[in-house]
Amino acid sequence: MRDAELLERRVAALERSRRILGAGAALAAMLAGAILMLGAKAKPRSSKEPGIVEATELHIVAPGGELRAAIASDANGGSLVVRDARGKERGRFGMDADGGASISVADAAGAPRAVLTVGSDGAASLAFIDGSAIKRLSASLDAAGAPALGLSDRDGSSRATLSLEESGVPRLKLTEADGRTRASLGATPLREVGSGKSIPVDAANLVLFDSSGHVIFKAPK
Repeated sequence: MRDAELLERRVAALERSRRILGAGAALAAMLAGAILMLGAKAKPRSSKEPGIVEATELHIVAPGGELRAAIASDANGGSLVVRDARGKERGRFGMDADGGASISVADAAGAPRAVLTVGSDGAASLAFIDGSAIKRLSASLDAAGAPALGLSDRDGSSRATLSLEESGVPRLKLTEADGRTRASLGATPLREVGSGKSIPVDAANLVLFDSSGHVIFKAPK
């Protein structure tokens, strides 16, 4: 009787093991199927283009799994974001809804310090930003190809501008924080007192203005 009970217990144990192994095999089959499905989605687009993988977003990670870079697709086009070892965003390339593109480079704190922008019309600008997020220096080229350099104070007010008009005439302008011109070298537009008529000015003129905008010095006269 004891041998019969022992045999019955062994048969029951074997049946339980069979069920467990069966469930494990089913789970393994499910995982294998999922891997095959993912592999099918990541396979080359066609045999004519080997090595091409299609995806809407790609993450580049460090050996420890930390995100280092991301390439993504959005409604405006594509974007690339690069991060440092501490996870701070240090570089970004992207496009806007108007068809323009920009590249931004940030400091160790993740704050943008230099931004290059190209508009859909071809106008381009490069801006340098201080630690207070104020643009202090800029270089630009408008859609017509006229270049300009600008300097701003700590409040972001333009204080000096060097530009070259489409006609090729250069101009240097110094301004107050409120935008009033105090000195101009080059083709400075002037208006006659009273009538307001434009006065022809030679490109070699130096003109100084008082706080009210009146000319206090002009050479040649």
